[in-house]
Amino acid sequence: MAANPYSGAAAGATRSYFDRIKQVWQDHDWKPVNSTQWVIAVKTDDGYGLQLQDADKGDGSLSLTGVSPGIPQSALEPIDPDPTEIEAS
Repeated sequence: MAANPYSGAAAGATRSYFDRIKQVWQDHDWKPVNSTQWVIAVKTDDGYGLQLQDADKGDGSLSLTGVSPGIPQSALEPIDPDPTEIEAS
């Protein structure tokens, strides 16, 4: 079987890649927030999130999603009054 051009994982090897990535995340002590047989999601110590999903198609389909932490409200400068329109220059 050929590699999936979208993931680069060799067809039939997605489970091996999935298990390796999951182990690396566990070795970093990243906290699982969701885990099933086909999906694992973790949160890093600095608030970033990662999710890995095996589509279980047997064709090398893996997806990786990343999420950055939000900006705390306290870090935003207040604008008073809030603008009602944003004009493009």
